[in-house]
Amino acid sequence: MDYTTIPFPSASQDLTIKVPVNHRETVVFEGPIGLRDPTLLKSVLDRLRTIGVKNVVVDFSSFPAECRMDNLAVLEGAIGRMYGFKTRYAGISADKTYFKESSFRDSIAPKIFERLDDAVESFSE
Repeated sequence: MDYTTIPFPSASQDLTIKVPVNHRETVVFEGPIGLRDPTLLKSVLDRLRTIGVKNVVVDFSSFPAECRMDNLAVLEGAIGRMYGFKTRYAGISADKTYFKESSFRDSIAPKIFERLDDAVESFSE
């Protein structure tokens, strides 16, 4: 799948925001996302909502392995629950040993995909 990187003036240098071709309501976040600066994450999500984005895929492949699980919980809460975006995740394992709380595991596991393109395509189903 082809992606277009969109310039986002308020985004940090660590964060890249991409739009998959033919999926205008979906964006992909690559790189650590505002976890060091929650105000940055809020401004990015506010802007995305105003331009009509409904779906967010977070690609964890560039996150340090030791912080992926903690970030998953934080981002699901912020992006999915507080802001109401539909969420998907790639570059992270749905291995049950990572998720100690079964209710979180059961709700998040269907949103995790091995490949980024599969995560994006899942919004079309």
